[in-house]
Amino acid sequence: YYREALAIDRKLGRPSDVFEDIVSIALVQSFAKKFDLAEATYLEALADAKSTNNQQWIIRLSNDLGALCIFNKQFDKAEQYYVQARDTAKNNSDFVGEAQARLNLGLVYQRAGQPEKGIAEAEAAQDLLGKDPENQMQAGQIALNLASLKEQTGNLDGALVDYKRAAQFFEGAGEAHQAMSLVFA
Repeated sequence: YYREALAIDRKLGRPSDVFEDIVSIALVQSFAKKFDLAEATYLEALADAKSTNNQQWIIRLSNDLGALCIFNKQFDKAEQYYVQARDTAKNNSDFVGEAQARLNLGLVYQRAGQPEKGIAEAEAAQDLLGKDPENQMQAGQIALNLASLKEQTGNLDGALVDYKRAAQFFEGAGEAHQAMSLVFA
């Protein structure tokens, strides 16, 4: 189905829909654990995004490639893609995209046993989202990951502050269930 939609969208000259179709194909491939095929599909879309200078798609696809590499336990490659997403977002003044890439980098560093680097990225992400009060869910996720990183380093007081901050963000985003699970954890 997605391949048919891709062919139609290419024929009709709908670049945004073409990217969405390719991402859908790559997601199906990754869920089927065909990681090499999914990566090739994402890279095809990334090449198209670069050839058309579509910075938003470069950021999104780089983040998607990083996530794929995490699922495939290729943390070094994930880091490279997230750095690409972070730098592209920063160069385009996309602070929400940069915050997402930094959040993802923090997770990579946490899994690599480098929580201090993860904390630095998560704090930078948190600083960026101070510019966007509308993005409560992402701010909550950043605070939650920052708390986890601080807990990993033994900074329990700092972790508690960030767990509470995450609960406040989730509550502000209308996610009372997620907020309450943090309060009672």
